[in-house]
Amino acid sequence: MSQTESFNNYSFIAPEKWLTHREKDYIMLSQSQTNEPGCIIIIFPPQPSCGDLEKDAQNVFNQMYPGWQYRSTGEKQYDLSKGYTLQGLEYSMVEAPMSKLSADGSRYDGFEDGAALVIKTGNQIVIIAARHTTMLAHIDCLNKYETWRRFFNSFTVNNAAIPKKTEEESSKRIIGIWTLMGSGPALGEYIFAANGNYQLAGAIGTSSTTTDYNYEYLHIKTYAFQGDGGYSMQGNQLAFRKRGDKNPQQVQFRFEKVNHGDTGWKDRLYMLKTDPTLGTRYEVCYERKDR
Repeated sequence: MSQTESFNNYSFIAPEKWLTHREKDYIMLSQSQTNEPGCIIIIFPPQPSCGDLEKDAQNVFNQMYPGWQYRSTGEKQYDLSKGYTLQGLEYSMVEAPMSKLSADGSRYDGFEDGAALVIKTGNQIVIIAARHTTMLAHIDCLNKYETWRRFFNSFTVNNAAIPKKTEEESSKRIIGIWTLMGSGPALGEYIFAANGNYQLAGAIGTSSTTTDYNYEYLHIKTYAFQGDGGYSMQGNQLAFRKRGDKNPQQVQFRFEKVNHGDTGWKDRLYMLKTDPTLGTRYEVCYERKDR
């Protein structure tokens, strides 16, 4: 299969108002002209996999930043994530803030936030590299759903064989306390219980878990409680039904696992919501507290 034919198998929604450059060996989506600061996303044709998606992602990231160094240490050094795209293809991604010293080592020559995403298709991988060349561009790209997040959710590979997922069943995986990551229009923590009920704690509140020999008790104390009712899951749809409300709220969800700087794997829950006032869409990320 030629590279052009491979590119034709890719479907995605490009970020709004970005420029698209189609070359022989890659497709580049750029926030501005290629010689100006901003964000770029580069999509490559399928390449052979080493057989380990996490290593594939790390290898791609290393090729993106030869001679660079991590800007942070510890759990903020990098994020390694893995999961399944909305299409059902397995992926792994490395994200990290990077810096580069000048040739004489006297000053910093560059600062970037980069991401290397690999998506498995059979025994090959699709490679997607994202580079955010300014801090404001990186924040803008992540906070606006119509940029990176929508691109990620929309990316599909036509005619790809969908593997059987090896993850824990969603109805079991969602049980626990989930804390909001980052910023945006969402607030608080979600608690999903095994009996099909959920609670949403608002901006002011605390929650904790205590465990005895046989049970885990969920305790919550809050001054801005928002909503209390049942939830249900079907496919990639999560329905919230507040008490007394006959019309449940439907949101699209997905799970992934994340490892912050080699500190161990944690579950993440993404929910795609709509702002009731503005009508705009946004995706929020919640991370599960340790049980």
